[in-house]
Amino acid sequence: MPISVPAYLKRDRSFLWHFLHKHGLSITVASVAAILLGAVAATLAVLIGPSVQVLIKGDLQSPVDLDQLLGSNLAALAAPLLGQLQITGAQLLAYLPPLLLILGGLKFILLSTQVYLWERLSEAMARDIRSDIMAKFLAVDAKKRKRTAYQEMEASVASIVATDVKFLREYVVRFFGGLPRELIQVAFLSAALISLSPELFLLFLVAITPTLLIISRFGKKLQRRATAALDDFSLLSEWLQQRLLGMETIKHYHTEELERAKMQAFNSDLQKAFYRAARIKARTGPLLEFVGVTALAIVLVISFAKIQAQQLSGSIMMSFFTALAVLAQSGNTLGRYFNSSREGRAALSRIRSLLSFFHSRAEDNASTTVIKSPSDIAVVLRKVSVKYEKSANYALDKLSYTFFKGKIYGIEGPSGSGKSTLLRSILGCVAIEQGQLELAQEIKERGIGYVPQEPKLISGSLAYNVSYPAKEWKDADIDTALKKVKLFEAISKLPKTINTELDNHNPVLSGGQIQRLHLARLFYHDYPLILIDEGTSALDSANEKLLCRQLRDLAKETNTIILVSHRQQPLSYADTVVSLASISPTKAYARGRIDLERIGAPL
Repeated sequence: MPISVPAYLKRDRSFLWHFLHKHGLSITVASVAAILLGAVAATLAVLIGPSVQVLIKGDLQSPVDLDQLLGSNLAALAAPLLGQLQITGAQLLAYLPPLLLILGGLKFILLSTQVYLWERLSEAMARDIRSDIMAKFLAVDAKKRKRTAYQEMEASVASIVATDVKFLREYVVRFFGGLPRELIQVAFLSAALISLSPELFLLFLVAITPTLLIISRFGKKLQRRATAALDDFSLLSEWLQQRLLGMETIKHYHTEELERAKMQAFNSDLQKAFYRAARIKARTGPLLEFVGVTALAIVLVISFAKIQAQQLSGSIMMSFFTALAVLAQSGNTLGRYFNSSREGRAALSRIRSLLSFFHSRAEDNASTTVIKSPSDIAVVLRKVSVKYEKSANYALDKLSYTFFKGKIYGIEGPSGSGKSTLLRSILGCVAIEQGQLELAQEIKERGIGYVPQEPKLISGSLAYNVSYPAKEWKDADIDTALKKVKLFEAISKLPKTINTELDNHNPVLSGGQIQRLHLARLFYHDYPLILIDEGTSALDSANEKLLCRQLRDLAKETNTIILVSHRQQPLSYADTVVSLASISPTKAYARGRIDLERIGAPL
């Protein structure tokens, strides 16, 4: 039954705040830095006019009215600080250079601090989102994994974790770090411009009105095209994963040209999608720049007319256009941020949809419960049925059986009778359509040891492959486990012994040694329940016999061992052999094998 989606997944801002609120102190410091940065930028712009006035006139002794240098509004603020209404060129020359240097250094420190904090915040947020996605993804039970809706969503997980989270990180840096910084700077600069000349500033605002229409129209179109590009990238990522995993099949059937043609088709669609988004970006910037230059030209013509009419001083005009130039630069930056934010919002929408999908389907696996009593039972199957999505037949149909502690159970049967499905059901890797699976409390707490038919290595040291999933280990315990599977001597001959790095692309060990490495993991952890699916198939008869004896000793300590094998030697060490014999296309059953005089315990 679907459950309600958390409130933080329903809105973009709530979603981001859910991951950012823990960094409240850093956000506060970054915000204060942005406010101070805006004030410093506006002050620097305003001081340019008086500085140029000194250079042009060259008269250091004659006093100049402050309202001629700064305008009446700013002069009213500066007069109490200076204690006078006039200032000489010599005084300006003494005050302005050090003041400009101090303000310039302060601007550098504030900008560096603000940018660094938001870069760090965004990366921390991206880390948490990636972890959250993977946690939700790994927590989905087997029953939901087989649904078509889940499989479609699963295909996009890799690209969302890698690409969308990257876009979202950049979006946070620009939209929550850069955008407020530039808006605050625009506000301070606008205040300075109003103080210098309200009429010219109002004229400039009227002239740049078309920019708002440009940003609105092209921004929405860019977001749609960015979403389409990300969707195409997800399809390409999923296709590449499938082909890389199936490379042997491609080589076997010589279908390289076919797969190359498919790759070119996917790549072409992706290229077109990104080109469509790039065209929007390419148009927006020049249009905004054209409108800005036109507005500046209009203001420049009017300001020269005011100077000729002695309604405006050269110092005020210089400060005004300096502030206006910085304002235009901030406006251009804002336009870029709005463009890039569309891509970020598209990525944010996809991430929220993915997490909402996982949350709305988050439900406990009701088919698995804990055994209350008796204490000597390890696993109970009660009329368990398993059916794969694309199969018309049941892999297991109403299978009931009890596995006791301290016993070895051999599972036999023809191919397709459900042997591996039985183990995967106990592991929780396949969905139980009907029935009930019960596990002892100790098994639920300590986990299940498992050796698959084709064991794979984990990228890392040999010791880590034995101790996995433990992050730390004792070398002596690793050596003991390797000795039990007769692998210690071979490992001792390696240059780095148990510290040898392993991976599936360049295996140092043979197939039989990899199998024994997985068996060593069972001995290392001493799991209360051990499942082995043809786990000795790559071993010679002598080593297989030795390992079976080791498993026999392990089972005496109340460990339960269930092993699937087509070979008689492992089965001969079982206390009970369970035969899964297909008696119809959709029916399987469990029974004790009488000829070995070991009878199972069916319910």
